[in-house]
Amino acid sequence: LHLHVFGSSVNLFGAAGADLDMCASLPAAELAAFSSHARLLAEQDLEKNDLQAPWRLLIKRIGQVLSEASFVVPGATKIRDTARVPIVLFEDQDTGLDCDVSTHNPLALRNSQLLRTYASIDWRVRAVAYVIKLWAKARNINSPTDATLSSYGYILCVIFFFQSACDPPLLPSLQRLPPDWPNASSGQCPAQFTDHPFEMNKSVDLYFHQLEDAQANDFRTLRAAAKANKKTVAQLVAAFFDFYAWRFDFRKHAISIKHARPFSKTLKAEYALWPPNGRLAIEDPFETWYDVAHVLKQHTHNLIHVEFMRADHILKTFKPHADTGPVDILEALCQERQQVHLDAPQQRPVEDDDDDDDILHDLANELNNTSVI
Repeated sequence: LHLHVFGSSVNLFGAAGADLDMCASLPAAELAAFSSHARLLAEQDLEKNDLQAPWRLLIKRIGQVLSEASFVVPGATKIRDTARVPIVLFEDQDTGLDCDVSTHNPLALRNSQLLRTYASIDWRVRAVAYVIKLWAKARNINSPTDATLSSYGYILCVIFFFQSACDPPLLPSLQRLPPDWPNASSGQCPAQFTDHPFEMNKSVDLYFHQLEDAQANDFRTLRAAAKANKKTVAQLVAAFFDFYAWRFDFRKHAISIKHARPFSKTLKAEYALWPPNGRLAIEDPFETWYDVAHVLKQHTHNLIHVEFMRADHILKTFKPHADTGPVDILEALCQERQQVHLDAPQQRPVEDDDDDDDILHDLANELNNTSVI
C-alpha cells in the first residue's frame, strides 16, 4: 500500500492541531485489477450497487492492524466501513494527533491540490480563511454532525468570495483556465474525465490549471492580478461578512468555485436533482452534483445566516476605546457561543504555525485602528 496525505495538512488552509488525513492506495497494476473486481461485484449485485464493497473489506483490515499497533492509543480506533467513503479513525499515542485513513480516494487528493493552488496565488486567501475558520469554530457553526457547515465548506465560501465579490477579483476559476493560459488562443479547457471511484455510472472531470512553477508566466500573471486588489486582510474579512449577510441570494443561487459566479439553483434542481429550498448550497468543484452544504437544516442555515449578520454588525459598529487592546474586536467577533438550536431540537507557500498568530495579531491591530468598511 502507498500512503498519501491530503486535506488541511497539505492544502495550506490548516492550522496547528489540525487532523491528519491520509489515503491508502494500491500500486497502479493492482489498483486496476481491484477496481475491475469492485465494478464486477457491483454489477452482479445491482440492488446494493456498491463499488466500495471491496474497499470496505480493505478498510476493515487496515483498522484491525491499526488497533493492534503500538503507536495508536489503545481503544481509540474507530472503523467506519459503512460510510460513503470508508474510513478508520485513530489517535497517535506520542503526539495526541487525531488521524484518519481512507482508501482509494483520488478525488480527495486532487481536491487538496486544487485548494493548495488557490492558497498559493495570494497570501490574503489563507489569512482570511484562517480568521473565518476561527470564527466559525468559536460560534459553534462548524460541525456537520450537528447540521452545520464543515471547514471545507467555509473554505469554498472564502474562495468563491474572492472570485465573485471582490473588485477586482483576487482569484479566477482555475478549472476554466486553459493549460497554456495566459497565452491561450483557443480558450478551450481539456476534459480529464475519469470514472467516479465509488459511484456507478458517474464520471468526474479532474482538470484544473496547475501552477507548478512560481516563476512561470501564468503564476506571475495571476499574482499580479490579485495584487491589483489593494484591500487589506481586515477590509476583506469585513467585506466577506457583508457579502454573505446581505448580498448573496441563498434562495436563487448556489456557490460554485468552478464557475466563479453564483450558479442557478433552478438548473441544479433540473440537472442534479437538488431539492428546492432557500438554504446555503455549495457545489463541489469536482463532484458537481454533490452539495457540500447538504447537511444543513433550515434552522441551522438560519443560524449561520444570523451569525454572518452578527459578525457584519460587529465590524461595522465596533468603536475601540483608549484602554482597549488590539485583540478586543476579534474577541468580540469570535466570542464563544453556547450550542443552542433555533426552531428545532438538537441534531446534530508553506508557513510556520507561528505565522497564524502573526496574521491574527496584525489583523486585530488593523481592525481596531482603521476603517474596514
